[in-house]
Amino acid sequence: MNRMSEVVIPPKVETAEDFEDGRAVVGIIENGECRLGTIDTNGTGRIPPRFQSLTSAAEGMSAARRDDKWGYLDDQGHEIIPFQFEEAGPFSEGRAAVKLGGWVGFIDKKGTMIVRPQFTCSVSHSRFVGGMAPVFGADEKTGYIDRQGNWKIPPKYGGINLFRNGLARMELGSAFSSRLVYINPKGETVWKE
Repeated sequence: MNRMSEVVIPPKVETAEDFEDGRAVVGIIENGECRLGTIDTNGTGRIPPRFQSLTSAAEGMSAARRDDKWGYLDDQGHEIIPFQFEEAGPFSEGRAAVKLGGWVGFIDKKGTMIVRPQFTCSVSHSRFVGGMAPVFGADEKTGYIDRQGNWKIPPKYGGINLFRNGLARMELGSAFSSRLVYINPKGETVWKE
C-alpha cells in the first residue's frame, strides 16, 4: 500500500517484513509450513519462497536456513556459501558470525572461517562496527575483538552492545551488583553511574 492507501502489490503472501534496500522478506504457507523468500518493490519474486528462515540482505547477502542448516544467498537466491552452519548472522564489515559445533566464529564473504568458533554469543548481535565486534568469552563476560579475532577490549562486561556514536553501553560488576558504564573504542570508561 502506498501513502494514498492504494494497493500497489496485491496480497499473495501470509507474512511480510519491511522493505530494506528494495527487498522484503515474505512467507507463503505450503503443506502447512511457512516458506520464506523475497520480493522487490513491484511485488516481483526475487528469492523463491523455499527457506525455513531468511534474513534481510546485508552487504548483498542473506542468511537462509534450509533443512535446519544455515548458509548464504545472493539477492537472486543463488547459494554463495553452503548450508553448513547451526546459526548464521548478517554480514557487517565483510564478516558474519556463524555457529558451528555449539561455538560462534566469523567467516568472510567466501565462507572462509577467519575467526575460529570459540565464543558463546548470539550470531545476530555480534556484528562488526568500527572494526570491532562484541563477543562473550569463555566466562560469559563481553569484550570486543578485531576482524582477525584478537581481543581489542578484554572481556569484563555484562551484555552485548554495539558501539553507536563512538560509545557502547555496558554493565560492570556481578549479576547482583552491577553498574552501568559507557566505554569508548579504546575500552576507557567515559561515564559510569
